[in-house]
Amino acid sequence: KAVLVHLNTPGGTVEDADAIYRLLLNYKQKYNVPIYGYVDGLLASGGMYVASACDKVFASDSSLIGSVGVIVPTFFNVSKLLTNFGLETTTLYAGKGKDAGDPTRPWIKDEFANLDHIIQFYYNQFVDIVSNARPRISKEELINTYGALIFPAPKAVEIGMIDQANSTRAEALKELLAKISIEDDYYQVVNLKDDSWFNKLFNSQNPLFEGRIEHQLKVCESLDPCLEGKFLYLWKAN
Repeated sequence: KAVLVHLNTPGGTVEDADAIYRLLLNYKQKYNVPIYGYVDGLLASGGMYVASACDKVFASDSSLIGSVGVIVPTFFNVSKLLTNFGLETTTLYAGKGKDAGDPTRPWIKDEFANLDHIIQFYYNQFVDIVSNARPRISKEELINTYGALIFPAPKAVEIGMIDQANSTRAEALKELLAKISIEDDYYQVVNLKDDSWFNKLFNSQNPLFEGRIEHQLKVCESLDPCLEGKFLYLWKAN
């Protein structure tokens, strides 16, 4: 009859956020049901993208909302370090610009022009989706005023990023029930959950049973390896 999406996320990859958003939209259109969102913690970046599929968004007062922007992980250049130690490297490639961002050689002018173009494309798409879903926010305000800032839930309500703060999940659910004209005692909520920890522990890919150990070298603070080298709708606190 309806969907209540529980949201608590800093975002993630562009493709994942877009996929979840479009799956929710398709479900809503196919079955003609309302979708409400409830934020309990953080609704940032890709979370804002996903929440744009919701007809209304509620949040607890302690939740943080916003961060409409695109980022790629930091690029490091170690060419001077290699030179100082007398080390040389060779990268074999074919195709103009295929080695763009190679950290072992000095970067040239417009090295990242293609990446900049893609980032701007994803950003414009993000802004369009959020401003269309949240009509109280114009594209100009989103770009020039709010940017990728993040706001406490009451302020997010004030500027139109969400619909109601100081809410509980039960209150959001009650509003959703009223929307579909179901009385309090005549409904059942079905929770869709991830696999249990027990199933994950004994999963055939678990490193404990594969005999596989991975070693990683992280230069300063870095992202989870699965997010490295990807375009991200991801909020990261400084």
